Amino acid sequence: MKRLKIVGVILLVLSGLAAMLIPAVQAARQAARQSQSHCRLKQLGLALHNYQGTYGVFPPAYTVDAEGKPLHSWRTLILPYLDEQKLYDSIDLAKPWNDPANEPARKTAVRVYQSPWGAEDSTRTPFLAMVTPESALRPVQSCKLVDLTDGASMTLMLIEVPSDQMGDWMSPVDADDETLRQLASATKSRSAKGAAILLADGSVRNLDYKTPFDQLRALVTVDGHDAAGGF
Repeated sequence: MKRLKIVGVILLVLSGLAAMLIPAVQAARQAARQSQSHCRLKQLGLALHNYQGTYGVFPPAYTVDAEGKPLHSWRTLILPYLDEQKLYDSIDLAKPWNDPANEPARKTAVRVYQSPWGAEDSTRTPFLAMVTPESALRPVQSCKLVDLTDGASMTLMLIEVPSDQMGDWMSPVDADDETLRQLASATKSRSAKGAAILLADGSVRNLDYKTPFDQLRALVTVDGHDAAGGF
């Protein structure tokens, strides 16, 4: 009987320790995934700046055909700066991203574009550009560093969106004002520290999902002569 009591006490202690360790393990995993998100955004930021260093401008949000229909996104255009020259060379840029000729490339998983948060489709990405007429990455047009008169450190280029807003990495579809409104009204995020964003100076920050839409929109503009709402 005494031995059973001792065993019972030991089991209670172990259960208590397990209950204490589980939150710590979950927090460590979350921190590791957030760190991966930041690393991938920094890689994308470096690639964007290397593209800018080569051409003197950032890539357009997407290219278009003669009729103005979107063809390929900035994610395709910066592949050579992500050590993906072979994949880039396999893509027919004159044909749409989802043309059968580009199917093999579209089905190729590019690690830097993948979400570190779960086992989602490996060809989908949470890393989207903010695309508006006033953003750093804009439809068809290319933007220079000198055009960022609000300051590179005050201009949002890329944002990590929740899984339900992810898109195909080759798709010329990114985030817009509606995306910002959804983020501003979100009740929770995968990270307690908020969404990961890339600023035009290459730095990565965490942005609280509860940040008001006006502040988010101010961050997107390159020449709105604003202070991003005190961001």
